[in-house]
Amino acid sequence: AAGGGGGAAGRCGEDEAAVRVRWQEAKLQWAGGGAGAAEAVRLARALLEEVAGDGSAELSALRVRLERTYGGWLDELRAERRAAIEETLLHAQSAADALGPRSASKALYEVGAFYERQAAALELDAPRSRRRLRAPKLAARRGRVSQPHSAALRSPSVLRRTPPHSAA
Repeated sequence: AAGGGGGAAGRCGEDEAAVRVRWQEAKLQWAGGGAGAAEAVRLARALLEEVAGDGSAELSALRVRLERTYGGWLDELRAERRAAIEETLLHAQSAADALGPRSASKALYEVGAFYERQAAALELDAPRSRRRLRAPKLAARRGRVSQPHSAALRSPSVLRRTPPHSAA
């Protein structure tokens, strides 16, 4: 009976070692960049699916690191919706809380970095959004229609509009 228990523990150790090796392969693919980065994301997703059902303590720290890094990779490649990436990172952070302060702080750092990148992207997009919103207002003030709606096209008053500088 004791040998069977040792065999199960040995199998678990072998499984953990195999996952660690495949995780290192994924990180090497990521470091290669280009198509290797996409392959790394695919490998990380497959590893996450493989270890998701495993509740062993041996794999819990690895699972958290894998999920945290996977979320960061998805964000960097813009490979998923923002909400899906955020969910992945928040799940990793939640799981990391149970592992201790060091793991929790690394996961929290990755979540913070994600939000910082999102804020920077919004700051870059904000001036363009303001310009897009301002252009139709300016055209309307000048008496011009920048992109007339279908109802405006049918209206005779729009077609007979005189420029603002000429007196009627």
